[in-house]
Amino acid sequence: MDSLKNAEKTIVHLPKFLQEYREIKVLCEQYDRWIDRIWKLVDELYCNQFIPTATEAGISRYEKIFGIAKKDTDTLEDRRFNLMMAVTQQLPYTYANLIIKLNTLLGQDAYSIDLINKEYRIEIRVALRVKDREESVLKLLRRELPANMVINLDLDYNDHKELETFTYDQLAQWSHDHIRNEVLK
Repeated sequence: MDSLKNAEKTIVHLPKFLQEYREIKVLCEQYDRWIDRIWKLVDELYCNQFIPTATEAGISRYEKIFGIAKKDTDTLEDRRFNLMMAVTQQLPYTYANLIIKLNTLLGQDAYSIDLINKEYRIEIRVALRVKDREESVLKLLRRELPANMVINLDLDYNDHKELETFTYDQLAQWSHDHIRNEVLK
């Protein structure tokens, strides 16, 4: 929703002879400020209906509803992620639902998954760019998957394929640990 900054001012809708009076100008400016404020509140209400677009106040309200305590170190994005974890808890626990939840929490291209049914094992590799969410993914897997299933969760570390695009001089600037464990640009 656009505010009045992008819309016509109220005074342009009055007859020309009224637009010249100082009192009318002041009244119209006050009216425009109120309308602008109302549109901002309407826009905020709309955004707060959805966790991905919620403001600080909206996120706080959702945390209260779901009984989630925020940490002092949590950013707004961390808090949004924790809420998405809470919202995606629903039965039945199926592979398709697991994929939907991982896509929602991490993004479609931020992980790889391999389910080995015969061995009751699942292997998931999380992209380095979302490595801070690895622990949350493990909690999700432990909650969602059967207790007898082996969970292999690891980071998708940089390998030779990613390093092919860099020259030796570029790679020499970084430590081995940085090359393996960080997103390279």
